Amino acid sequence: MSYKYAKKVRSASNGLVGDADCNGDVNMVDVTTIQKIIAMLSSFDDYGAMSKANADCDHSGEVNMQDVTLLQRFIAQLVSSL
Repeated sequence: MSYKYAKKVRSASNGLVGDADCNGDVNMVDVTTIQKIIAMLSSFDDYGAMSKANADCDHSGEVNMQDVTLLQRFIAQLVSSL
């Protein structure tokens, strides 16, 4: 299931916050993408120039498990925006 929340997510310098795989959708695939990057099974380079900015869901300047948790909560509609 994919969600497009263009009105509920902020721009990540012309990207879409939460869209870690840069495909235009924010979904659980993005959660898995961020987890794989954190676990060093993949890298931001594998997904495109905007991947790192898009993955920083809490806008802290770092990509970590806090971003994963926030994205999961957003997808589950427990938080209304990223």
